[in-house]
Amino acid sequence: MKLFSESEESLTKDLKDSIRKKGSLASLVTCRTFSEEKEKNLIFTYPRLDIRRVSERSRNPDHLPKDWEIRALSEWKEFGSKENPAFIFSESLPKSLHFMRPIYVNDPVCLKCHGAADQITSELKTEIKRLYPKDGSFGYKLGDLIGAYSASWGRL
Repeated sequence: MKLFSESEESLTKDLKDSIRKKGSLASLVTCRTFSEEKEKNLIFTYPRLDIRRVSERSRNPDHLPKDWEIRALSEWKEFGSKENPAFIFSESLPKSLHFMRPIYVNDPVCLKCHGAADQITSELKTEIKRLYPKDGSFGYKLGDLIGAYSASWGRL
């Protein structure tokens, strides 16, 4: 879906630009605020849309998956990989339509905050812990499934 691709491309670009200009520590907020701002803008443009990033090992507790999202993530873990991209998951219910697209760790820049413990600087670990006391979004390597873009449209 175009919305998912645009979100991912924008986040990657904004994050790389921020890291280049300000460094990793100052850029931690970019990922956090980007998600909130992008979601609000899309909801304003598409009033019945609920769009977000989800992960079973979420940094932000608001991004923990719902039951239907867990089913998609489980299937992708079993059948998908970066080399064999997972399908778009969709589900049609009487009152809503749901779509998801997987997010893989496809850029080394992601590992600055989401990589193995020895890849994350102590300053960054401290700030992540301050912003996200229950953080579980680390220990990934290139190609890992980190989560998904999820969208639901309410029907009239």
